[in-house]
Amino acid sequence: MEDLQVTLDYNYDYDYTPKFSVFGDNIFGRSNIILCVSIILVILTNAFLMIAIFLDRKSHGKTRSLSLLNYMLNYALFTLFVYFQNIHLQLFLYFPTSACAFIFMTHSVLDEGSKYFLFPICCDFIVKYFQPSKYGNRKFLIIQYAVTGILWAFLWVKGLVMFLACSVFSPERCNISINSNFITIMATFSILMITMLVYIGLLIYIAIKGRQCEMMKSPLRTLIIVVILAFISYLQQNLFELGVFPSFDDQTFLIYRYSHFVSFLVMSFLWILDATIRQSARKLCSKKCKESTDHSSHDITELN
Repeated sequence: MEDLQVTLDYNYDYDYTPKFSVFGDNIFGRSNIILCVSIILVILTNAFLMIAIFLDRKSHGKTRSLSLLNYMLNYALFTLFVYFQNIHLQLFLYFPTSACAFIFMTHSVLDEGSKYFLFPICCDFIVKYFQPSKYGNRKFLIIQYAVTGILWAFLWVKGLVMFLACSVFSPERCNISINSNFITIMATFSILMITMLVYIGLLIYIAIKGRQCEMMKSPLRTLIIVVILAFISYLQQNLFELGVFPSFDDQTFLIYRYSHFVSFLVMSFLWILDATIRQSARKLCSKKCKESTDHSSHDITELN
């Protein structure tokens, strides 16, 4: 029996869609405008939160700061490549094959990273609850560095192998399809989904058992919400790409795209629910306001 093959199209300009202006006065043009606004908001939000966390990293701890900064950096880069893949390639149709491959592969790697890089943040809470004596050790920080580096290497190697072994380039436009064995796709999908479910279960267990620990309540609840949303988004994305939805028309595509917009945009703002991150943001804002006030007072003194 021949192996069942699955084709994943990594270009959102599907064949059934007629030619249209990227920002035209139609539903697809308006969805692209919404996407651009969302991209700007997500990048600015992630950049602001990264600066706030980095400057106030003592409040978060070294290991958690590392995990949060790595995740937010990955998400900001992923957002940038969402623009390149969904908007830039439609504005400029003729791209060299190497540039197309780089954009599609990097987008795929960073998209996977937006799920995988939640795991070190989850591990931080798990170790903090189950092994508090080892949490502050330098050894745990080194392990977190190693895990982060291994995840980056794994994602790039996985993406490179997939594109070299299974990619099909379209000669007419910047479009790349991945032809892969159905069993391979489902195995990768299942492993990640099961891992996310295990982490969600452990985090909920810690939240229930550690109710007396006020310091962990807000960050832990925020992380549980983020992981659950990432789980739902990843499930929806893979069901759509695997062809579970049989009638793939304009309306179905737009429902999928707008729901993807919502999860994509909300994911960044969910971190503001974390009281420690909000405190870091307030410190950064108050510091900037104080510097601005001091600078104005200094200028007035010089004028006098």
